[in-house]
Amino acid sequence: MLRELGKEELLQHTEDMYELAARIDKGVYPNWRDGLKQKSDLVERIERFANKIENKDADFGTLVYEEAEQIFGYILYRLEEDNSINFDYFYVACDFAKVLEEVLSYMEAHYPGKKIMLGVSTTNTSAVDFCEEKGWRAIEHSKMYVFRFKPNMTFEVSHKVIPVTEENFEDFRTVHKVNEGEMYWTSDRIYKAWKEEGVWELFLWKEDDEPAAVIYNDVFDDDCAQIIGMDSIKPAAEGRKELLKAALNAAYKRGAKHNYHWPENDAEVEECTEVGFEHLDDYVCYKYML
Repeated sequence: MLRELGKEELLQHTEDMYELAARIDKGVYPNWRDGLKQKSDLVERIERFANKIENKDADFGTLVYEEAEQIFGYILYRLEEDNSINFDYFYVACDFAKVLEEVLSYMEAHYPGKKIMLGVSTTNTSAVDFCEEKGWRAIEHSKMYVFRFKPNMTFEVSHKVIPVTEENFEDFRTVHKVNEGEMYWTSDRIYKAWKEEGVWELFLWKEDDEPAAVIYNDVFDDDCAQIIGMDSIKPAAEGRKELLKAALNAAYKRGAKHNYHWPENDAEVEECTEVGFEHLDDYVCYKYML
C-alpha cells in the first residue's frame, strides 16, 4: 500500500533511498547511481522535497510503498505547468509493475485530467511490460550517451556556429517550432528558462544564410549538463557536429564534468560518438492521461 511521507520521516530515509537507487532496472529516470552524479545531488533533491512538503506546496508529493509495515519503495513527484506529473525519484525493492499500478490508482484519485510522464531504462522490463500492456503511449525512444570531460579539453569549432542572443532568438524559434511537437521544452519555455535561469547554452547553424539547425544544452547541478535537444530543418551534417562541439565547449567552461545526450536515431548516434560520447543506456518515455 501507499502512504504519504512528511518532512522528518522523508529525511530519515535518505540513506535507504540512496542504496535503493543503485538499481535502474527497479526505477525510473533520473538515475541517481549512474557513476556520474554525486550522492550529494540526491541528498539535495530529497531536502528540496522535504522543504516543499513542510511548506505544503501542492505541486510536490512524497510517497512510500509498504508491505506488512515494511518499506519497499519511495516516490517523489511534482506537478509541472504543462499539466504533467514527473518523477524525481521512483525506486522499489520489489516488483515495479505492482507498485506502479498502485501509484496509477493514487494519481487517478488525486489528479484526474493530468498526464503521467514516465521515463525508464529498457532494462526495467517490469515497467516497460506494464506500460505496453496498459496501452501507455511511448512518446520517445532514445539511447542515452554521455561525454566525460577531461582536464583542459577544448574543441576547435567552426566560425559558422552562431551563439543565440536576444537579437537572433527568432532564428532559433524558426528551427525549434518545427520539431517541438509535444515537447515540454517549447520555444517559449526555453526562452524563459534561458533568460531567468542563466544556465542554458543555445547555438545556431545556418545554411545559405537561413536557419538550419540549433542545439540547446542545460548546465545544472554545477557539474552536470544535458543536451535537451538538437533540431534541424535542413540537411546540416557538418553543422550538427559543430553544434555538438560548441555546446560541449560552453558546458566545460561552466564547470561541467560530464554532458548527457539522447540521440534518437542511428545518424545521431554516429555523429555524437564521432565527437566522443559514450553509450550509457537505452531509454523510453511513456505518457498516460489520467
